[in-house]
Amino acid sequence: MSGPFDRRDETMPGKKRAFIVGIDGGSPDLIQKWVDQGKLPAFARLMKEGVFGPLASVPNQRSAAAWTSFMTGKNPGKHGIYEFYEYESGHQNLRFLKGGDRDGATLWGMLSAAGRKVGIINVPMTYPAEAVNGFCIAGLDAPGRTSRGFVHPPELLAELEALAAGGPTPQGTMQVRSDVTKQKGWPKNGRALSNILRRLAPTLRAVGVGVILDDRAGKSGSRMIQLHTLPVGSPARQAAGTAGQGRVSGTV
Repeated sequence: MSGPFDRRDETMPGKKRAFIVGIDGGSPDLIQKWVDQGKLPAFARLMKEGVFGPLASVPNQRSAAAWTSFMTGKNPGKHGIYEFYEYESGHQNLRFLKGGDRDGATLWGMLSAAGRKVGIINVPMTYPAEAVNGFCIAGLDAPGRTSRGFVHPPELLAELEALAAGGPTPQGTMQVRSDVTKQKGWPKNGRALSNILRRLAPTLRAVGVGVILDDRAGKSGSRMIQLHTLPVGSPARQAAGTAGQGRVSGTV
């Protein structure tokens, strides 16, 4: 199963990929110095195997304007973003700007239209996340991670939250939230469902289904329950093959 983070691009076989790393406020002189001292081996490899160099900034040298010029190829007078904010009429109030206020198509938008897969992570002035052919995680102009439009596709947020919590999210992940307990024949709340799955976990692992339970209580005792596939030969599946033998059943 391929997902947003799948590196394969089966739609364009044989095509080369490009990976761009931008450091906001990063001094090329300092980066070069630390690379020469052996302190930045990852940067050293990128510089050796790729292309590295300083970029000319926009006249006002403000990040909101510079990043928007980077993604559109237009100067601030054409894309319309000079700052992170602008004065409203009368100059009495400020209005904060976001990526949705710019004029001009983005690099990844044009690539998506051409059928290429793209991924954008934490680039300033990209909120709301653009509906690209791939994924987009908005930058610092987003109000917050729970804001509508923070990521594209929207279901990617649950995977990111699981990663941040330290839980594995292999291919084949399925989220089961407490609303499933409203269905006929299911336990009355997320707590009851998670307790049943906890008892079944060894047997499920033996047949290749991993279970991750988030015990933090939500409204009405809800739980985050995550089922995911375990590759054949994985340590967790092999260990469960012995410990989980036998049948486990119960009435729910």
